Parts: sequence; structure tokens; C-alpha cells
Amino acid sequence: MPPSYRWWLVHYGNARLSGGNILAIAAPEHRENYDGDLLYIYRLNKAEEWWLSRFPHRMDLFVPDSDELYSFDTSTRDEQGEFPIMYYDLMNDLIDKYASTFAEFLERLIDERS
Repeated sequence: MPPSYRWWLVHYGNARLSGGNILAIAAPEHRENYDGDLLYIYRLNKAEEWWLSRFPHRMDLFVPDSDELYSFDTSTRDEQGEFPIMYYDLMNDLIDKYASTFAEFLERLIDERS
């Protein structure tokens, strides 16, 4: 996982904005029953062949409503080990880069939604 996301997990662990949770990592004994767990959602998505064929490098991060989602693009990382964050407009089936790092994602998201 990217360093800025790991830092956020250690210091904050979770956040809720605009009716959605930024996915975190739950304790292993709770992971299978917690839909806010990044690894649980990732494994569910990877189990779907259509999803895997269309989004092989997507790891969902924040789904505030049914029209949009934000995800790590695990196909590339920068020199610091950060994954870019992608914005997926589900209504129009458009995907665009939202932020270069998780820290930038948080800053921009908080500015836009608070």
C-alpha cells in the first residue's frame, strides 16, 4: 500500500465524507463482515471475471454514492511508492486521474466536500 495511505491508517484509520466511507483495513477477524474493508472489497471484485477483465489494476478506495467511485490505480507507482487515485464517473462511464497520491486525494476531497 502507498506510504501516505499507510500513514493515514495508522493515525486516523477511517473517515466518512458525503455519505461514504473511505475504505480502511479491518482486523482480520472482522474483515469478512465489514463492507468498509479495502481488502474485502478488493477480493470480492477480483472474484468477478468481468470486473477483473475490465479493471485489472483497480483497487476501490471510496464510493460516496452509486454514481461515482475513487480507486487506486495499482498498475503504476511513483518514486515514493504512491499509486495515483482515479475517479470513475459511473453514470457516463468515464475514468480520469483525480490525484497523484492518497494525501493529495484526501486534501482535494475534503476541500470539495466540506
